[in-house]
Amino acid sequence: PPRRTGSTKSTAHTEIATFRAKSGSGKFKLSRADVATGLVSIVDDPNKVQQGSLNLCGPAAFLHVWVKRDPVAVARFGATLFDTGEAKIGNLSIEPGSDLRNQDYATVKGRMTYVCPPADWMIMSSIRDSENAIVDFEGTPEEDFAGMTTPEEVTDWLKSTGLYKSVSNEANWVSTKGTSHALGLVPTAKRDIIMLVNAHVLAGSNKKKDPD
Repeated sequence: PPRRTGSTKSTAHTEIATFRAKSGSGKFKLSRADVATGLVSIVDDPNKVQQGSLNLCGPAAFLHVWVKRDPVAVARFGATLFDTGEAKIGNLSIEPGSDLRNQDYATVKGRMTYVCPPADWMIMSSIRDSENAIVDFEGTPEEDFAGMTTPEEVTDWLKSTGLYKSVSNEANWVSTKGTSHALGLVPTAKRDIIMLVNAHVLAGSNKKKDPD
């Protein structure tokens, strides 16, 4: 899809600067300045989206393509989420629980082997926690099951952005389409590909393991 009209890095920077200049501590135990700096980082280079030691592969992949296609939407999402404790991806409401909003990021950061930056942590953890109906996601590296994301969820998030004419979920749980199918999924200027890959396929192993 083409980028939204007016959704440029320059406009996103203006949104973030307005957010940075506000007063108030927000709804998360995070520094406004740190969140603003993190938003600038991923807007300038979507490849800097970093899940660190958290089990947030799905939200990280989604955030990467979303900020690349619509930096203004991500800047507004992050600012609104920080200030109000909830925000929207299109018409999809993201409402993280109080356990996540009250999580002490500084303490969690100290337990990460690889650090997930504050803005990334807030956005991705909130998306994941909002989707969890039973098990809370509290933004910590110890959480495995609570951080799991299905291809169906990523599909819904992509559709909610309003950026795509169509979103196709070609994940296969029962049958294995193999590497030939994967190699045929080619990203282009107008197509994004998000893959759930069994890492053992890349290593040439025939052993069936959980996908990474």
